[in-house]
Amino acid sequence: MPHDPDVLAELRRRLALHGRLTFAEVMEIALYHPIGGYYTAHVELGPHGDFVTAPEEHPAFGALLARQAAQCWQVMGAPAVFPVVEMGGGRGVLASAFLAHAHAQLPDFAHAVRYWLIDRSPRLLAELRRRLAPFGDQVRWADDIPSALHGLILSNELVDAFPVHRVVMRAGELRELYVVADGDFFTWQEDELSTPALAEYFDHLGLQLAEDQQAEVNLAAIDWMRTVVQALARGFVITIDFGHTAKLLYRPERKYGTLYAYRRQCVSDDLLANLGLQDLIAHVDFTTLVETGKAGGLTPLGLVTQHHFLLNLGLEGWLAALDTLSLPPTQRAANRRALLELVSTEENGLGDAKVLVQAKEMTAELDGLLPAARRHNAEMLYGIRMPLLP
Repeated sequence: MPHDPDVLAELRRRLALHGRLTFAEVMEIALYHPIGGYYTAHVELGPHGDFVTAPEEHPAFGALLARQAAQCWQVMGAPAVFPVVEMGGGRGVLASAFLAHAHAQLPDFAHAVRYWLIDRSPRLLAELRRRLAPFGDQVRWADDIPSALHGLILSNELVDAFPVHRVVMRAGELRELYVVADGDFFTWQEDELSTPALAEYFDHLGLQLAEDQQAEVNLAAIDWMRTVVQALARGFVITIDFGHTAKLLYRPERKYGTLYAYRRQCVSDDLLANLGLQDLIAHVDFTTLVETGKAGGLTPLGLVTQHHFLLNLGLEGWLAALDTLSLPPTQRAANRRALLELVSTEENGLGDAKVLVQAKEMTAELDGLLPAARRHNAEMLYGIRMPLLP
């Protein structure tokens, strides 16, 4: 059961001091340790990596987000400068497709965009800078969201990688699952909650776990949403991630929660193996994101699946247009497969991700949330040059 040596050393050091750690502490070290953390040193994205995200699957994802962002820009009065802040920019694939399509098809919008990238991984930041060098000073880098922002804050598969606490219901009492040393290995220990915020979380939702039900609580997501609210003066927030509303996320049938490990395109429930060498994610509670946003002045405009969001933006038009392009059969097949994967609703399909749109000091009916926009956008995109996989 190998672990990254720097992650292992840090875990042992802290366990020697404290005896036990919350899983949120373990997950923070495993994913974000400055030398050996998964996102710091080991993450591999794309078809040959540990997992494939929507931007990595096909550049149409970034292009369609650019079209939705352009509508946000228009609703805000088409300002001369329009900041787009992407949190968790990965390898820059989303940003690159977004900006390339904007420059090719939406020139007025592209001229206004200032694309800010925020990512905790020095390794990925180096690749981000290389990939986005062609866009020059239109791309900006920051550690935090610029303050008093008038624009758009965007994230894709960010919140599901925030460290989570693990809890379980025993005899009507909410208890926490801690990590302890067991010889050369790690194991679980059940005890009282590390913070009353965990019980308060469920109280705010008006929910209670079933007896013996395990679940995750993402307190970091609340802090993140509060940061977003404070930074955004006026504009939109688009959060794309795998998750559910609270009633579905914590339903009794989901007895063991949603926390899984990903490594080399394989899914595992062995959360204490390969620490630092595998990704750890848990599904997002969108109800809490909505309610936290409301408390800070955000208005929820809609919550839809990625399947519906991309189809509403016209993805079918590009699917149809594939047959009109002079492409080698293998390239046409690869693009069709990837476009369909973006909206696939099979188990763990990318189309099952959710898209939450919130606004501050704004109201709008955005195409990605409107089924009525689907046919018009598909007809329009049929005649617009689509980005392609090579």
